[in-house]
Amino acid sequence: MTMWPKGFNSLKNMEYVFFDSTQISDLKPLLNFEHLRIVKTPKNIIHQEGAIIQKLKEKGIKVF
Repeated sequence: MTMWPKGFNSLKNMEYVFFDSTQISDLKPLLNFEHLRIVKTPKNIIHQEGAIIQKLKEKGIKVF
């Protein structure tokens, strides 16, 4: 995947996102999910998106 799927933002009750591998480098859409609790991303994404990762953690979301 290189882009978020069409309609992804409509999944307002999503609690978990797990990426084994992805080409997506923009995690900003994850900030819109009120019920999100856990995000697993490849390490390269965590390093690229440090500010977004920090904001997710501030919302109480476990990111690894």
